Amino acid sequence: MPYLRTRLARLAERTVLAAFLTAFAAPLAAPPALAAPSTASSQAGAPISRWEVIQRAKTWTDAHVPYKSTDDSRYFKDGYRRDCSGFVSMAWHLITEGGGPATWQLPKVADRISKDQLATGDVLLMLPPAPDEPGHAVIFIAWTNAEHTRYEGMEEAGATVKAAVQRELSYPYSGGGDYRPYHYKEITDNAPSQNLLNNGVFEDGGGWFTKPGANFTTYCDNKARSGKCHGAVNTGSLNPGQAPSFFQDIWGSRMERGTTYSFTLWVRPENERPYQGHLTLWALGQGTQDRTETAFTARPGTWQKVTVTERIPADGFHHLRAEMYEDTPHDTLDVDEATVTVHS
Repeated sequence: MPYLRTRLARLAERTVLAAFLTAFAAPLAAPPALAAPSTASSQAGAPISRWEVIQRAKTWTDAHVPYKSTDDSRYFKDGYRRDCSGFVSMAWHLITEGGGPATWQLPKVADRISKDQLATGDVLLMLPPAPDEPGHAVIFIAWTNAEHTRYEGMEEAGATVKAAVQRELSYPYSGGGDYRPYHYKEITDNAPSQNLLNNGVFEDGGGWFTKPGANFTTYCDNKARSGKCHGAVNTGSLNPGQAPSFFQDIWGSRMERGTTYSFTLWVRPENERPYQGHLTLWALGQGTQDRTETAFTARPGTWQKVTVTERIPADGFHHLRAEMYEDTPHDTLDVDEATVTVHS
């Protein structure tokens, strides 16, 4: 149909402009830049969930915000300095005066803890010997091995990286140094009702990325199920056997054995033919994985809700992946109102 061919062509054109979304080799590949930090915490210095700390931090790591240590506010981002302590201050939603507390000031709002007490959103600090000398701060996400010698961390890194990054590090910090764990006094556990996804309503281009062969874009028109915008996916002529998909990795959620999560997505075919796909929720961990899948057939002309539920089967998992596999080549599927929520 002419309309479908037009939408497919637009998807292909936008894929060229957003080529960095289409290459994926590992769970930690960088997704596209996101919007400004979430402000679910009521105000600077107010209680904040561990999940929100990671979501705020991801707005910088996903965008690879360039490192720059200066007190000149012209170079600040979101009101904070673009150095390691400014990054932590932004993620913890501290006051923005002066671009946020310096590294040596962070212990004023945090308590020393032991290695065994480290949890998502806590930090590892190397305090400077004097206020005007260098230190460093790294946000802890999760252990990545059973021995607790490696962890997933987030930092505004200087040296050769010179950008905000999320990466695996050796404990206490790759490259050495006198690092100690600290716990922000106002941090809280996740609220079960929170949607753990970034941009689940597809109102901007952030949060989601694809495996090779899949195309994904956002449209703002009168076809959205809610809000102004919705997502759209297609595979072109790719063989579904190559498993094209779009997905989002979720760090910072509770991953204890027995915790149950649900991934819900509303779908609708663009043309007059049914569209087949399957929704998958992964638990990924230390050399192990577990998943639950739900196959679906989306019928033309109406939005349809698809849900899959995953129960964490054991210890040793450190993050989730919400993924939709595209099983119908040549056609386009509209998507909207994606949620991942925890039940227990």
